[in-house]
Amino acid sequence: MTDPMTRTPHLARLGLALSAVALACAPGTGVSPAPPTETPVTTGTTEAPDPGPAAVTVGIGGAPAPRTLNPLLDSADVAVLDRVAAAAYTTGFGVAPVSLELVPEILAEIPSVGNGGIVDNGDGTILVTFTLVPGAEWADGVPVTGSDLEFTHEILVDPSLPIRSDLRARHDKIVPGSMVTEDEGVTLTMEASTDAELLFPYILPRHEVEGTDFVDDWNDRIWTGAGPFVFEQYQPGQFLALRRNDRYWKRDPMTDEPLPHLDRVVFRFFSAGDDPRLLQLFESRELDVASLDFANGGVDTYESLATQGASVDLAPSLDWLHLNFQFGPGNRNDNSLNEYRAFRRAVAHAIDRTELASERDTVPLFSFLRLYRPGLTEDPWAQYEFDTERTASYLDSLGRRLDTDYLSGTGRASC
Repeated sequence: MTDPMTRTPHLARLGLALSAVALACAPGTGVSPAPPTETPVTTGTTEAPDPGPAAVTVGIGGAPAPRTLNPLLDSADVAVLDRVAAAAYTTGFGVAPVSLELVPEILAEIPSVGNGGIVDNGDGTILVTFTLVPGAEWADGVPVTGSDLEFTHEILVDPSLPIRSDLRARHDKIVPGSMVTEDEGVTLTMEASTDAELLFPYILPRHEVEGTDFVDDWNDRIWTGAGPFVFEQYQPGQFLALRRNDRYWKRDPMTDEPLPHLDRVVFRFFSAGDDPRLLQLFESRELDVASLDFANGGVDTYESLATQGASVDLAPSLDWLHLNFQFGPGNRNDNSLNEYRAFRRAVAHAIDRTELASERDTVPLFSFLRLYRPGLTEDPWAQYEFDTERTASYLDSLGRRLDTDYLSGTGRASC
């Protein structure tokens, strides 16, 4: 086991608690929590019961504590649950912290055309194969099999359940009755779509969840897992405590030691605007890792902690940015120029994303397409860098075409 006292405090500003996940699964940064004080730690206005000793305590900022621990339900709590998913739930894949590429978790590989996991049927459908890691077990010793993938699909398409719309939409593309189940995985036919890679962000244990009330029975506990940690305790509105899964199948690639290296992880939740309290607890070492969506006090506030021995990581989140130009039948503005590509390009080149981002102490977003097909897409924003001369050129070209001066301010102004 890694001695937690040899590690340094870790501050992360991430869209996901990815640094916390990496910390939980391999040797890394962090310190043991400070000795308990007589005053309980608080988040918001409610006192938090002591969750007990933890190898690492992670503060999740910018998101209220979840009201349910069921990440498959259509709920406002989905965002924060997705941020702790890699540690708390059994996932088919994860997301690399910096590149945002999909990486397999309990799946042996992400299906693709290149590895033979996706085959074009030539009729608008594809054949997709999901293969599980050999020997993977649930924490209670039951093998993880294709039956669990099949059951997860059955839950996600059950019309009587309030399932997340994004998950249901993906599984609705699977041709009914096409799933072939084997111990090592499943093969299915679905509409041709990049959604094939994203079908199993969560996997359910059939032997435990089948026959339960899926809406009511999993709000304050998590089903048996097969990931690095398993459920231990949940205090609504305050913290989620996880303990080491001794049956976790992954091993440290450097030392061949079984993972995870930590015995426990406790996630504490801080609502939006509570970053000062989160930072205070981090500075006092009552938190070992702080994960924030946005540095409300400025990035410098957090980076200055590096002089005190903290490790500060800045990484992109899974948020994305796009421009929406309304034109065609849905356009309600008769004076709009949106229908002209030259105008849309002029607008794109007129946006100084770097300057806008710097005002929020952050960096510009890049294409979310990298998440789905990192090897096949080029960042669209690279084509539309801030360039007022190109904006003027596009407007001049459009003006000549429409016999209107758009550069002097005398042309149509509304868009």
